[in-house]
Amino acid sequence: MKTLKTLLLIAALGAVTSPVSAQKIADSELKKNVTPLNGSLSYIIKLQPLAYEYHNEKYENLRLPAGRRYGFNSEDVRQVLPEIVSDENKFYPFGKNSYKTATISTTDLQSLIPILVAAVKEQQQEIENLKAEVNRLKLR
Repeated sequence: MKTLKTLLLIAALGAVTSPVSAQKIADSELKKNVTPLNGSLSYIIKLQPLAYEYHNEKYENLRLPAGRRYGFNSEDVRQVLPEIVSDENKFYPFGKNSYKTATISTTDLQSLIPILVAAVKEQQQEIENLKAEVNRLKLR
Protein backbone atom coordinates (compact mmCIF):
# COMPACT_ATOMS: atom_id res chain seq x y z
CA MET A 1 0.00 0.00 0.00
CA LYS A 2 2.86 2.36 0.85
CA THR A 3 4.44 1.71 -2.55
CA LEU A 4 1.17 2.58 -4.31
CA LYS A 5 0.94 5.87 -2.39
CA THR A 6 4.54 6.65 -3.28
CA LEU A 7 3.92 5.92 -6.98
CA LEU A 8 0.80 8.10 -6.99
CA LEU A 9 2.70 10.93 -5.33
CA ILE A 10 5.53 10.67 -7.86
CA ALA A 11 3.02 10.62 -10.74
CA ALA A 12 1.24 13.67 -9.36
CA LEU A 13 4.49 15.56 -8.90
CA GLY A 14 5.55 14.60 -12.40
CA ALA A 15 2.32 15.97 -13.80
CA VAL A 16 2.81 19.23 -11.92
CA THR A 17 6.45 19.68 -12.88
CA SER A 18 6.30 18.41 -16.46
CA PRO A 19 6.50 21.14 -19.08
CA VAL A 20 3.17 22.19 -20.52
CA SER A 21 2.96 22.98 -24.17
CA ALA A 22 1.48 26.47 -24.26
CA GLN A 23 0.42 28.14 -27.45
CA LYS A 24 1.12 31.87 -27.78
CA ILE A 25 -1.52 33.55 -29.91
CA ALA A 26 -1.11 37.19 -30.87
CA ASP A 27 -3.96 39.47 -29.88
CA SER A 28 -4.26 40.61 -33.50
CA GLU A 29 -4.88 36.99 -34.53
CA LEU A 30 -7.71 36.58 -32.03
CA LYS A 31 -9.69 39.55 -33.33
CA LYS A 32 -11.48 40.03 -36.63
CA ASN A 33 -13.40 42.88 -38.25
CA VAL A 34 -11.03 45.34 -36.55
CA THR A 35 -11.73 48.98 -37.35
CA PRO A 36 -10.52 52.21 -35.75
CA LEU A 37 -12.99 54.11 -33.57
CA ASN A 38 -14.30 57.30 -35.13
CA GLY A 39 -16.71 59.80 -33.66
CA SER A 40 -16.06 58.65 -30.10
CA LEU A 41 -16.31 62.17 -28.77
CA SER A 42 -19.96 62.30 -29.82
CA TYR A 43 -20.67 59.22 -27.64
CA ILE A 44 -18.80 60.61 -24.64
CA ILE A 45 -20.62 63.94 -24.81
CA LYS A 46 -23.96 62.12 -24.52
CA LEU A 47 -22.96 60.21 -21.37
CA GLN A 48 -23.63 61.64 -17.92
CA PRO A 49 -21.13 60.48 -15.26
CA LEU A 50 -22.67 60.10 -11.81
CA ALA A 51 -21.71 59.67 -8.19
CA TYR A 52 -24.26 57.56 -6.34
CA GLU A 53 -25.02 55.11 -3.57
CA TYR A 54 -27.19 52.02 -3.84
CA HIS A 55 -30.52 51.75 -1.97
CA ASN A 56 -29.13 49.05 0.33
CA GLU A 57 -31.97 49.47 2.84
CA LYS A 58 -34.62 49.01 0.16
CA TYR A 59 -32.83 46.19 -1.68
CA GLU A 60 -30.84 44.59 1.12
CA ASN A 61 -31.38 41.08 -0.25
CA LEU A 62 -29.51 41.95 -3.44
CA ARG A 63 -26.32 42.58 -1.43
CA LEU A 64 -25.29 45.61 -3.43
CA PRO A 65 -21.97 47.31 -2.60
CA ALA A 66 -22.08 49.94 0.12
CA GLY A 67 -20.62 53.43 -0.05
CA ARG A 68 -20.16 56.04 -2.73
CA ARG A 69 -19.80 54.69 -6.26
CA TYR A 70 -19.01 56.27 -9.62
CA GLY A 71 -20.48 55.30 -12.94
CA PHE A 72 -23.48 55.82 -15.18
CA ASN A 73 -27.17 55.13 -15.29
CA SER A 74 -27.27 51.98 -17.43
CA GLU A 75 -30.58 52.95 -19.02
CA ASP A 76 -28.97 56.17 -20.30
CA VAL A 77 -25.86 54.35 -21.54
CA ARG A 78 -28.06 51.83 -23.39
CA GLN A 79 -29.42 54.70 -25.51
CA VAL A 80 -25.90 55.75 -26.55
CA LEU A 81 -23.86 52.52 -26.53
CA PRO A 82 -26.26 49.56 -26.21
CA GLU A 83 -23.51 46.98 -26.82
CA ILE A 84 -21.79 47.75 -23.49
CA VAL A 85 -24.92 47.35 -21.35
CA SER A 86 -26.04 43.91 -20.25
CA ASP A 87 -28.76 42.53 -18.04
CA GLU A 88 -28.08 39.97 -15.36
CA ASN A 89 -30.46 38.08 -13.14
CA LYS A 90 -29.82 38.11 -9.41
CA PHE A 91 -31.58 35.59 -7.23
CA TYR A 92 -32.34 36.62 -3.68
CA PRO A 93 -34.13 34.97 -0.77
CA PHE A 94 -37.77 35.86 -0.38
CA GLY A 95 -39.44 34.18 2.53
CA LYS A 96 -38.66 30.72 3.80
CA ASN A 97 -37.15 28.43 1.14
CA SER A 98 -38.18 30.63 -1.77
CA TYR A 99 -36.34 33.01 -4.04
CA LYS A 100 -37.16 35.90 -6.33
CA THR A 101 -35.30 37.11 -9.38
CA ALA A 102 -34.32 40.71 -10.02
CA THR A 103 -32.98 41.75 -13.42
CA ILE A 104 -30.26 44.38 -13.09
CA SER A 105 -28.64 46.33 -15.93
CA THR A 106 -24.91 46.88 -15.73
CA THR A 107 -22.49 48.90 -17.84
CA ASP A 108 -19.19 47.36 -18.89
CA LEU A 109 -16.97 50.23 -17.80
CA GLN A 110 -13.85 48.54 -19.14
CA SER A 111 -15.30 48.75 -22.66
CA LEU A 112 -15.54 52.52 -22.23
CA ILE A 113 -11.76 52.89 -21.96
CA PRO A 114 -10.98 52.56 -25.71
CA ILE A 115 -13.85 54.94 -26.49
CA LEU A 116 -12.45 57.45 -23.99
CA VAL A 117 -8.95 57.15 -25.46
CA ALA A 118 -10.31 57.70 -28.97
CA ALA A 119 -12.28 60.74 -27.75
CA VAL A 120 -9.16 62.25 -26.14
CA LYS A 121 -7.25 61.71 -29.38
CA GLU A 122 -10.05 63.43 -31.32
CA GLN A 123 -9.96 66.36 -28.91
CA GLN A 124 -6.18 66.56 -29.17
CA GLN A 125 -6.44 66.72 -32.96
CA GLU A 126 -8.97 69.56 -32.61
CA ILE A 127 -6.59 71.38 -30.24
CA GLU A 128 -3.70 70.98 -32.67
CA ASN A 129 -5.86 72.29 -35.53
CA LEU A 130 -6.92 75.31 -33.46
CA LYS A 131 -3.30 76.04 -32.45
CA ALA A 132 -2.26 75.95 -36.09
CA GLU A 133 -5.10 78.32 -37.02
CA VAL A 134 -4.17 80.73 -34.20
CA ASN A 135 -0.55 80.73 -35.40
CA ARG A 136 -1.69 81.43 -38.98
CA LEU A 137 -3.82 84.33 -37.78
CA LYS A 138 -0.92 85.77 -35.74
CA LEU A 139 1.27 85.80 -38.84
CA ARG A 140 -1.19 87.96 -40.83
